[in-house]
Amino acid sequence: MAFKRRAFLQQACLMLVGLGASEAGLCWAGDHYRQALAQSTRRKLALLVGINQYSAPKGAALSGCLTDVDLQQELLLHRFGFQASDVVVLSDQQATRQNIETAFMAHLVEQARPDDVVVFHYSGYGRRVRIGTLSADGTSPTRLIEQNTLIPVDSLLPTPNQVLQTINDVLEDTLFLLLRSLQTDQITTILDTSYTYPGSTLRGNLWVRAQPGIDTPESQPAAAELAFQANLLKQVDFSQEQVAAQLRSRQMPGLILSAAGLAQFATEAHWHGFSAGLFTYALTQHLWNTTPASTIRVSFSQATTTVQQLAGKDQQPELSGQKSRQPFLSAYNLPPGVGADGAVTAIANNGKSCTLWLAGLPVELLEQYQANSILTLLPLSNPVGQPGPPESSVGSSVHRPATSPAESGVNPQVSVPRLAQLPRLQLSSVSGLAAQGQLLGEGELQVGQHVQEAVRVLPQNINLIVALDTSLERIERVDATSAFSALAKISSVVAGEQPADYLFAKATETPPLPVKQPEDSSPQPTLVSDSSVSQSRYGLFSLGRSPIANTIGEVGEAIKAAVRRLTPKLQALLANKLLGLTVNQSSSCLGVSATLETTAPKQQVLVRHETLRAPWLVSRVAANSLSKVEQEGNLLTIPASSRIQYRLHNYSDCPVYAVLLGLDSGVNPFAFYPTAFEADNPEAKPLLKNEIITPGQTLIVPKVTDAFEWVLHGPTGLSTTYLILSREPLNQTLALLEAVLRQNSDARQIAALPNILEVAQSVLQDLHQASTTTAQAAGIRSEVALNINAWASLRFVYRVV
Repeated sequence: MAFKRRAFLQQACLMLVGLGASEAGLCWAGDHYRQALAQSTRRKLALLVGINQYSAPKGAALSGCLTDVDLQQELLLHRFGFQASDVVVLSDQQATRQNIETAFMAHLVEQARPDDVVVFHYSGYGRRVRIGTLSADGTSPTRLIEQNTLIPVDSLLPTPNQVLQTINDVLEDTLFLLLRSLQTDQITTILDTSYTYPGSTLRGNLWVRAQPGIDTPESQPAAAELAFQANLLKQVDFSQEQVAAQLRSRQMPGLILSAAGLAQFATEAHWHGFSAGLFTYALTQHLWNTTPASTIRVSFSQATTTVQQLAGKDQQPELSGQKSRQPFLSAYNLPPGVGADGAVTAIANNGKSCTLWLAGLPVELLEQYQANSILTLLPLSNPVGQPGPPESSVGSSVHRPATSPAESGVNPQVSVPRLAQLPRLQLSSVSGLAAQGQLLGEGELQVGQHVQEAVRVLPQNINLIVALDTSLERIERVDATSAFSALAKISSVVAGEQPADYLFAKATETPPLPVKQPEDSSPQPTLVSDSSVSQSRYGLFSLGRSPIANTIGEVGEAIKAAVRRLTPKLQALLANKLLGLTVNQSSSCLGVSATLETTAPKQQVLVRHETLRAPWLVSRVAANSLSKVEQEGNLLTIPASSRIQYRLHNYSDCPVYAVLLGLDSGVNPFAFYPTAFEADNPEAKPLLKNEIITPGQTLIVPKVTDAFEWVLHGPTGLSTTYLILSREPLNQTLALLEAVLRQNSDARQIAALPNILEVAQSVLQDLHQASTTTAQAAGIRSEVALNINAWASLRFVYRVV
């Protein structure tokens, strides 16, 4: 039956009134609806679906999908200017197959006009199905459908050995046809789900959003789904074969942002106070901070890096769709306006106190964010729901392209209001993604105001938390708990029960055994696996159970011996966690930038980072000059044996002091040792010098000489480098580095750093010391308080292959 517009809309209204969705503006009266369709302005429409409470089997419920919807909704309303009435949410019991498809038709297909913006988000389970009908003799299928599906709340999740006769999923064919039915091509689809099931929902310390696939001829799609799909085929004038061909070539309409590749796992994590999909949190967090000059590919690449740091190589987000070849798309096909770390969502106490949404902060920082932190309030020049103040109103947050590629440094003609002149608020509490704040001084808070970091307050004591994998036997967990408790600043939890930074688990291998061959066969024995014998080795893993290089021990090693062996690696990883809390690329107003380059086998710029809120004019990389990794939106990979260097540029109005620290792909700490020789004693050991970059100047690290180049070595794994540039000398850090240099006969520019944990702690103390005046003025006494503009910390993450 073909869809009749009036009847269809009436049916949609009746159905959704029962869901309580009318408050979202889905059911409209005739005149109001016609007026909405007649609007000449570009509309922005979104349908957000999140399902936590699947009914069966036991333990099938997810925890982060509704948070994903909240993350996306707050981003659309407060960052991209969507109207609340144009964002429809279907959650849990509302998200049946019929309701999802009906809401898509009524809210998106029937309303969207050419050039309108459409966002569809789905968080929940997915699966791979291979279904059909049996032949007359019951021995073979006569028709097979093999594709991915989205699992609505009213679809059954089979128990072991159960055969589903009817699969009530949203088929991938149907999603394609729904997207194809839209009159606009300004479409972004976010799918935080996956289709490959690893055998258990809990993987390491993450939960996988996939259910077991279905491969039974007895199973077939629901009749209503097939009828709905048939009507869509008529509407778009497509055949089933055309749909299949488009899907094979990954040509879904618009842009598709997927949390994982086809054979990978989309995961969610539990943090303190909330759960969320790794991909959705990372994507929305980076979109809060994106600038008008950024593309969705840059934000997607940043999100991919965040996801792989947490989950490992088994979750690689993927960008596809008909518009995926366009390198310069803006996020959601919209200009984002001014970057922010969150927004005011509710006010109280006559406009003097408020509730804040802080999803613009990286999750690693949000986990440690303390009361007393101070945020700057940006002026609300537009109505609630618009994308923040106009660019001219907050110059300190806006990048303006230089007039020529050679232009850099301070431009005296630029007039920007100082952030100190804008009102501020101080946090009284932080709980999950929300915080409570009090206005400092005069003024009145308004819902929708954007906030930016001013003073970052961190706890004095921060531990590394290691989750003990559920595959460990009870006695192994007891021994591991005892061993970790003996280590300073290292604590352990049971995987799946609490948040953690890394996973302690067994790498289990089945050894090959020689099999005796017949006398007339080849003299070379064939090696086969004996499943009755396994070899276990202990080591560290990402939260998604990807092994961390150089941490897997030998067969037969005792648990306590393994923990002792891993202690230096654990200290290095704790240092990495502390240094990660200094990263402020998106919030610092200190004008600095850095590029990572290879000098061999060929000279090329790999990726560029810069502070996003600096007020000065700066030479910008042209959009068509983005590096290949930024154009593709992938995690940066660099082959082993490549020669690399960093190019640091200071375009602020003051000199900055530079420090470089990091971990290589084998979790080995390293540092940059800028040296100088005593003029009157050239035979003496070199001294460590402050590396100062004056305004408008560039520093290359390391300086390539005949005696030294920075060569990347294996093993395969993630390498992380921190470039920390401070307005004040980092004296404690420099003293520790100099002590290492004096004990080391190797005077290379890039060399090992045996005391990286002590050095990371000194970095925090140096930055705190540089912020003492600000902290005292705010009444902050005991915590680590960091003035966000006293330094800039840029982090480069890449995979050595």
